[in-house]
Amino acid sequence: MYLVTTHANALPFVSSFSGPVCLTTPAHRLMTKAYEIGGPSAQSALITPIFRAYYEDDLDISDPEVLADAAVQATIMSKAEVSISPAVCRRS
Repeated sequence: MYLVTTHANALPFVSSFSGPVCLTTPAHRLMTKAYEIGGPSAQSALITPIFRAYYEDDLDISDPEVLADAAVQATIMSKAEVSISPAVCRRS
């Protein structure tokens, strides 16, 4: 972890590396849905709020609420659309 922290601190990247360890499958599913909706540009818009939630805000990116917030920030889906999407919210 020391090596990762040392390199991360040298970049314009903020992380406490103390967030929850969680499954990333729901986030990957939402990224797939973003691609279906708007292609690579929708995925690019979505990845920033997902990474911010996980690395900077220490949030659980398997939580549908966190993912819904990311989708809204990326302007690809509404919270309601994410919450009813079985591709995103089903549990593995």
